[in-house]
Amino acid sequence: MRWTERDRRSIRRSQAWPGVPHVSPFLRDVGVSAGFILRWTAAVRVVALILFSAFLLSGASPEKHLSVYSIAANYSLPVVQRESRDYVGLLELLEPLGKVTAKVDGSRWRLH
Repeated sequence: MRWTERDRRSIRRSQAWPGVPHVSPFLRDVGVSAGFILRWTAAVRVVALILFSAFLLSGASPEKHLSVYSIAANYSLPVVQRESRDYVGLLELLEPLGKVTAKVDGSRWRLH
C-alpha cells in the first residue's frame, strides 16, 4: 500500500494528541512527538514576537540632541522639530555658559 492510500479515517483534534493543536496525521505516523511539536511552536512564536518587536522599534526615530562642549560646561540639549525645521532653546543653550537674561523690547528680544 502506498503512503497516499493509507487509511483516511477522520481523526478528531482531541484524539491526535491531547493538549496539542491539530497536527497532521502524517507527522504523527512519522513518529514526531507531541513534546517536540509544543516546543517547536513555542519557539516559532518567540521568534515571531522578537521580529515584530524589532520591526516596531526600528520605526521609531531617535530623539535629536545638540551637544555642547566648552571649558565652562559640557551638556546636551533636545532639538525640537517644527514645520520640518530644527530648533534649540536659546536661553537653555547659553545659560550653562554664564549669566544670561532676556528682555522683550516690542517685537525684539534682547539677551544680556
